[in-house]
Amino acid sequence: MKARRSVDLIDRYLSEDNNVEHVERGDYEVQRDLSGVVAALVLSCPGCGSIQALPVRYPGHHPSKGVLWDWDGNEDLPTLSPSINHVGCWHGFLRAGELTSC
Repeated sequence: MKARRSVDLIDRYLSEDNNVEHVERGDYEVQRDLSGVVAALVLSCPGCGSIQALPVRYPGHHPSKGVLWDWDGNEDLPTLSPSINHVGCWHGFLRAGELTSC
Protein backbone atom coordinates (compact mmCIF):
# COMPACT_ATOMS: atom_id res chain seq x y z
CA MET A 1 0.00 0.00 0.00
CA LYS A 2 1.33 3.43 -0.88
CA ALA A 3 1.57 5.81 2.07
CA ARG A 4 0.03 9.16 1.16
CA ARG A 5 1.34 12.42 2.59
CA SER A 6 -1.33 14.68 4.04
CA VAL A 7 -1.08 18.22 5.35
CA ASP A 8 -4.30 18.02 7.38
CA LEU A 9 -4.55 14.43 8.66
CA ILE A 10 -4.63 15.43 12.33
CA ASP A 11 -7.11 18.25 11.71
CA ARG A 12 -9.49 15.97 9.75
CA TYR A 13 -9.32 13.33 12.46
CA LEU A 14 -9.89 15.76 15.35
CA SER A 15 -12.57 17.83 13.59
CA GLU A 16 -14.79 14.78 13.35
CA ASP A 17 -14.58 13.68 17.00
CA ASN A 18 -11.67 11.29 16.34
CA ASN A 19 -13.67 9.47 13.68
CA VAL A 20 -11.43 7.27 11.53
CA GLU A 21 -13.98 7.34 8.71
CA HIS A 22 -12.70 10.81 7.78
CA VAL A 23 -9.12 9.73 7.16
CA GLU A 24 -7.64 7.38 4.61
CA ARG A 25 -5.74 4.35 5.89
CA GLY A 26 -2.06 4.79 5.21
CA ASP A 27 -2.14 8.60 5.20
CA TYR A 28 0.63 10.30 7.15
CA GLU A 29 1.50 13.81 8.23
CA VAL A 30 4.89 15.23 9.09
CA GLN A 31 4.53 16.81 12.54
CA ARG A 32 6.84 19.64 13.57
CA ASP A 33 7.55 21.04 17.01
CA LEU A 34 7.19 24.76 17.82
CA SER A 35 10.66 25.51 16.46
CA GLY A 36 9.82 23.87 13.12
CA VAL A 37 11.90 20.73 13.66
CA VAL A 38 10.30 17.48 12.53
CA ALA A 39 9.32 15.58 15.68
CA ALA A 40 7.14 12.72 14.41
CA LEU A 41 5.37 11.12 11.53
CA VAL A 42 1.68 10.77 12.34
CA LEU A 43 0.29 7.69 10.58
CA SER A 44 -3.22 6.46 9.97
CA CYS A 45 -2.98 2.72 10.68
CA PRO A 46 -3.26 0.68 7.47
CA GLY A 47 -5.31 -1.88 9.41
CA CYS A 48 -7.91 0.17 11.28
CA GLY A 49 -7.36 3.83 10.38
CA SER A 50 -6.62 5.01 13.91
CA ILE A 51 -3.99 7.72 14.28
CA GLN A 52 -0.62 7.10 15.89
CA ALA A 53 2.36 9.42 16.32
CA LEU A 54 5.74 7.87 15.60
CA PRO A 55 8.49 10.05 17.14
CA VAL A 56 11.55 10.13 14.90
CA ARG A 57 15.29 10.70 14.98
CA TYR A 58 17.35 11.47 11.91
CA PRO A 59 20.78 12.84 11.02
CA GLY A 60 21.29 16.02 13.03
CA HIS A 61 18.27 15.40 15.27
CA HIS A 62 18.70 12.99 18.16
CA PRO A 63 16.09 13.42 20.89
CA SER A 64 17.09 11.55 24.02
CA LYS A 65 13.75 10.50 25.48
CA GLY A 66 11.29 7.75 24.67
CA VAL A 67 10.86 5.24 21.89
CA LEU A 68 12.03 6.58 18.54
CA TRP A 69 11.98 5.42 14.95
CA ASP A 70 14.97 6.06 12.72
CA TRP A 71 13.80 8.17 9.78
CA ASP A 72 15.66 8.80 6.54
CA GLY A 73 14.52 12.45 6.43
CA ASN A 74 12.49 12.01 3.23
CA GLU A 75 9.13 13.74 3.75
CA ASP A 76 7.61 12.47 0.49
CA LEU A 77 8.77 8.83 0.43
CA PRO A 78 9.68 8.13 4.07
CA THR A 79 11.45 5.11 5.47
CA LEU A 80 11.18 4.25 9.17
CA SER A 81 13.00 1.63 11.17
CA PRO A 82 12.23 -0.56 13.03
CA SER A 83 8.84 -1.92 12.01
CA ILE A 84 5.57 -0.34 13.12
CA ASN A 85 3.49 -2.59 15.35
CA HIS A 86 -0.08 -1.51 16.11
CA VAL A 87 -0.64 -4.49 18.40
CA GLY A 88 -3.57 -6.67 17.41
CA CYS A 89 -4.22 -4.72 14.23
CA TRP A 90 -1.29 -4.22 11.86
CA HIS A 91 2.44 -4.90 11.89
CA GLY A 92 4.66 -3.87 9.05
CA PHE A 93 7.21 -1.52 7.55
CA LEU A 94 7.24 1.91 5.96
CA ARG A 95 9.97 1.88 3.31
CA ALA A 96 10.37 4.44 0.55
CA GLY A 97 6.75 5.48 0.98
CA GLU A 98 5.36 1.94 0.81
CA LEU A 99 3.56 0.24 3.70
CA THR A 100 4.11 -3.52 3.69
CA SER A 101 2.78 -6.04 6.21
CA CYS A 102 5.13 -8.41 7.99
